[in-house]
Amino acid sequence: MTAKDFLLTGFTACLPILTTMAVALLAVMNLQMGKDLSGRSWLSFTIALFISFVMCYLMSMFMANIVANAKMSESLMYIGFFSLIGLLQFQQIFPESIRQILDYLPNFSALEMMHIAWTGGNIFASAALYITLVWTVGFALLTVKFFKYE
Repeated sequence: MTAKDFLLTGFTACLPILTTMAVALLAVMNLQMGKDLSGRSWLSFTIALFISFVMCYLMSMFMANIVANAKMSESLMYIGFFSLIGLLQFQQIFPESIRQILDYLPNFSALEMMHIAWTGGNIFASAALYITLVWTVGFALLTVKFFKYE
């Protein structure tokens, strides 16, 4: 199995899960919480969500490929999706100098991009989109380079 086949198969398997989670979240926000979802830039938000998902998927696959065995790889792969996201909620407690550095990290730039899209801003005019794209391409190259299939 080639790296391309494995990555595309894994990505297409995860995409319906992401779509289901996003639709469920929006439904809960609208129906249960009474949040008004009108006036959003849905195309920008969909693009931001998709790019963020691809980046997190590739980051997780890269981290999973650099460890010694499959069991450790399976455990480590979830760090890109879950544990780093926990740090995002504490970004405001850091001093300004640290926050400027955090803005260039993969998950922080992706969160900023999604925030801009959700609030109706122009993601194409923000640096967060381009930072996230650079991280995505970097993780794609590293994932293919260090790919191993067990």
